[in-house]
Amino acid sequence: MLLRSPAPRPGLRLLTFELPSDHPAGRISVVGTFNAWTPGATPFVVDGEHQRAQATVPADAAVSFRYLGEHGWWFDEPDADRVDEAGSHLEPDPAAAQWHPVEAPPTQDGTTISPAEYAAEVALRRRRRAEKASLKAAQKAREKAAKAAKKIRRRTDKAQRQARRAIQDGPLRNDDQE
Repeated sequence: MLLRSPAPRPGLRLLTFELPSDHPAGRISVVGTFNAWTPGATPFVVDGEHQRAQATVPADAAVSFRYLGEHGWWFDEPDADRVDEAGSHLEPDPAAAQWHPVEAPPTQDGTTISPAEYAAEVALRRRRRAEKASLKAAQKAREKAAKAAKKIRRRTDKAQRQARRAIQDGPLRNDDQE
């Protein structure tokens, strides 16, 4: 099943892809023009008896997509506007033709940009923010690992010093034990 609804931002629409949770294709993702045809970029999430995936796309853009299941099983959405050998296709939202990017931020030369360009810029900013957070988390993990390694080295050095002292002191005699 395919559901289309307006997205929170003007000029965008939300596509909700829905399949039964026990679909024979196993783990499934939606692959299409909205995610650069990247397998696994838009995975389905099981929600009770259904599994769903969502994508926000420019309302004025045509969308092509296919479903990709486990073991390379490609299949199409019968509720799409058109299905052919290239996949499932959705036409632009007719209401989007009435929309004009009044609030779209101007470019450096003062012109406004289309919703599709704006969505691409927002996606790029989000991707950069996610990459930055990922790098920060990796750095924090490296620092934590270095701190743990330093602690282990200190304990090892202490144990070695104690062992050397024990060897230098020699074995305990019976009169030393009392």
